[in-house]
Amino acid sequence: MKWSKYIIALSLALVCSAGFAEQKASPVVVDGNDWLNSSSSERHAFMIGVTNMLIAEAAYAKKHGLEAPPMGAQIANGVAGLKLPEIEARITDWYEANPSQRSMPTMGVLWQAVVKAKH
Repeated sequence: MKWSKYIIALSLALVCSAGFAEQKASPVVVDGNDWLNSSSSERHAFMIGVTNMLIAEAAYAKKHGLEAPPMGAQIANGVAGLKLPEIEARITDWYEANPSQRSMPTMGVLWQAVVKAKH
């Protein structure tokens, strides 16, 4: 299934990009070069995968009587009210404004350009 490869890649990207400012740790971590070379549809699929992982993570936590992971909650709050094209534009604009940071994982840019920018 086409979507499952994005979800698997996102899962691995989240694990591998624990240090957002670090360079690309794995070929499955999406960075600025990957982002800028991707179509809008591929970028949207990535963001849908992020959303699905956050939902799955929160559901798992709830099922096991755990608190929802704070980072996931902050990302969900940061993108609340935004549409996919708006999130895509913010990430793209960040990479274009910071060409020397194209090796930064896209999850880190999501954090910088969307979550932190909202506060």
